[in-house]
Amino acid sequence: MIIAQYSFEWGSKIKQICALGSCFSNALKNFFLSSLYLVSGF
Repeated sequence: MIIAQYSFEWGSKIKQICALGSCFSNALKNFFLSSLYLVSGF
């Protein structure tokens, strides 16, 4: 029982970390694209 709860908590933590990572990479990608767009605009 304890092991199952422990693995479940770890699973939710990993999901949170993955969500944060994808959000961060998306923000980084958007920033890179917008800066590229600005540079090419000038």
